[in-house]
Amino acid sequence: KQEDATAKAERKYNNSVKDGEDLKGDLNKSENEIGESQLEIDKVKNELANVNKKLEDLRAQLSALR
Repeated sequence: KQEDATAKAERKYNNSVKDGEDLKGDLNKSENEIGESQLEIDKVKNELANVNKKLEDLRAQLSALR
């Protein structure tokens, strides 16, 4: 009976350790994805700023022609 309880406790412990390792891996993956997304957001912001600058330049040129 004691051996069964010990074996059950060991299985439970081992499963908990494995779950913890899996969750740690998931966390690392999510953190990497967040970092990649932030880089993409920064890239798109820069592209948008460049497009807005070009638009303002074109509007200024158009105003000068009128």
